[in-house]
Amino acid sequence: MESIERGGTGAERCSSHPASDTAEAAEIRELIRKSLEQAPGISGLGFADASDLSTRDAAVFTNLELWHFRRAVRVGLIEDWANCWPKSVLYQVRKRRSEIWSQVRTFVPVGTRRLASYLRDRTSLDATVTDIQELIKRSVLRPVGTYKGWDIFDPNDLDDLIEDDPDWLEWMVSCRAAWEEETVDLREAAARIGFPEHSLRRMAWDSEISIEPKWGFRERLPRQVVDSWAALH
Repeated sequence: MESIERGGTGAERCSSHPASDTAEAAEIRELIRKSLEQAPGISGLGFADASDLSTRDAAVFTNLELWHFRRAVRVGLIEDWANCWPKSVLYQVRKRRSEIWSQVRTFVPVGTRRLASYLRDRTSLDATVTDIQELIKRSVLRPVGTYKGWDIFDPNDLDDLIEDDPDWLEWMVSCRAAWEEETVDLREAAARIGFPEHSLRRMAWDSEISIEPKWGFRERLPRQVVDSWAALH
């Protein structure tokens, strides 16, 4: 899965080559910076300076979509510089843009519903959007961009999970299915009982009944509770 990106800018973000505080070390650092500016094709020096770019800016610099760039890093097509990309490296990446594009451009990022459909097609599991939401909650899936304000995800990340840990994925889907058998979605319960959702939340609170989503994001009530409240109303 995707590596965690550390925050900060410029030299603060990078500490791969700690240097002493001597005047000589400072002079050497300045000479290296100037040499990189004069010969941007040189790569591999690993020296951090204020011109280093974040992953997002690096993708723009190399004319790649952010999800293309991140995917290329994950599969080893681009060396990982941990959110601190020297331009000397990125010049070389930009020259290989066509090669990188052709190797990672397998699936366009999609939303949670299409991702659930993709998971069903790739496995024998009866996966739903709730399963995708659970993977997002656990940071197994991370958004690679947005479309009309909605997060979109790289199906390749789901392929990684299918290949790396299919047993865990099967366990998660089966647990979610069992939980849904024992509970009722709050919206469905409100329609059945004839009360607004906020009233059911208050009733659950007063009765010390948890409606927190055990899987995914939607609140759910125990099915027996819903049956008893529906009988009373």
